[in-house]
Amino acid sequence: MEQGTASSPAPPKDSSIRVTLASINYVKIVGVICAVLTVGLMIYGVGALDSARRVRGVYADRMAKLANSYQTELNRQITEVEAIYRESCKSEALLREHNNDIDYQNLLLKAIRKLQPKISEGTAKEIVSAIIFESKSKNLDPAVIAAIIKVESDFNPFAMSGSKAIGLMQIKYEVWADKAALKDNGVNSKDKLYWIDLNIKCGTSIFASHYEESGQDLVKALYQYNTGKNKLPKGTSAFKIDYVNRVVITAYIISDFIRSHKN
Repeated sequence: MEQGTASSPAPPKDSSIRVTLASINYVKIVGVICAVLTVGLMIYGVGALDSARRVRGVYADRMAKLANSYQTELNRQITEVEAIYRESCKSEALLREHNNDIDYQNLLLKAIRKLQPKISEGTAKEIVSAIIFESKSKNLDPAVIAAIIKVESDFNPFAMSGSKAIGLMQIKYEVWADKAALKDNGVNSKDKLYWIDLNIKCGTSIFASHYEESGQDLVKALYQYNTGKNKLPKGTSAFKIDYVNRVVITAYIISDFIRSHKN
């Protein structure tokens, strides 16, 4: 027999079996872990879903309560505005009687300066003088005209809006240039709408025409002055129109100030 390198001993027959068993056990362990994780995730998912439902329920309840609270407050404010408007209408005739009253003019002056402290006394006097004169000639309530001016321009004679409305009563020259409200009052250029007396003369002419067209309905006249439309929106309470509310409330504040300080 020839001598040569000794051959490696053959591996035991059961080593491959051990590897296979180890692999099977590993797979089983991984499978068990995955199963446990899956069950855990399912349990967590159910719990999270229940939590989400509970949170959603609490949120919905809170939103419902907030909505009810908001509606209650809105109804209360509407009721107050209605009362203010009725009171303003009742006082209108009384206020007209004082158009020539020096005390009334002085009190209107004080009311305006209280609403807009930055306005100079000279400018305020010029505004009051024009309001009283034009209100008397057109049978209007001076407090309403003052309120319109407050809401429209905050008593700034040089105010100009993004839509090119000019002056105290925010008149659009392009809209009214060829109409009697401007032509009959000597306004043949938009620059003249910055003049206090002419702006109030033209603005009260426009408002007076709306007031008469509406059958002396203050709400409709104010809405038309603001929008140009002679009909209120369908299904909308007059007291839910922001512009009308602001003018009516401001007019009431002015009237109440005058009444409370009247001797």
